[in-house]
Amino acid sequence: MGTNYKIIDTVAGLEKAVRTLEKGKAVAVDMEADSMYHFKEKVCLIQMATKKSSILIDPLHVKDLSSLKPLFSDPDIKKIFHGADYDVRSLFRDFTIEINNLFDTELACRFLGNEGTGLEAVLKKYLDISLNKKYQKKDWSQRPLPPPPRRMETTTLCLEPRCSSPGETTILCPISSMPSWFG
Repeated sequence: MGTNYKIIDTVAGLEKAVRTLEKGKAVAVDMEADSMYHFKEKVCLIQMATKKSSILIDPLHVKDLSSLKPLFSDPDIKKIFHGADYDVRSLFRDFTIEINNLFDTELACRFLGNEGTGLEAVLKKYLDISLNKKYQKKDWSQRPLPPPPRRMETTTLCLEPRCSSPGETTILCPISSMPSWFG
């Protein structure tokens, strides 16, 4: 599964990307912060994807993220996170972004009775994908960002809830993918 992604490091680039993301019915979101390396933590990277596009927002270069607010508050666009509690608090703390219509795949897995609810366990169970943990403990405040691998392997960023018919067990299906170095 491959994807095209764009690194967003200007306000104009962000505004253009938001117009594209707003056309979808769902957007997957993940973030990286520098809490392991700095007492006053901050969001250092925001990954967003729809079925058609993937963006990596660099909030250390794009200081004004206000153009994201309408997207995150739009009740008609589902925002899909995995383990959303930290990301939701961080988005509000750093950018006063509030979220409407949030689906948390980690909580969904708990309701489904899955034994492992971490992203790695979920991706392995539903999609037989193993995450690349190379950058798990990276200081995301350092720039430049690491280069993507020569061969662009991808990992599913987030999962979308699906039901084939009323009353059936919900399963999780991939909606997008991101470079494996953000695994």
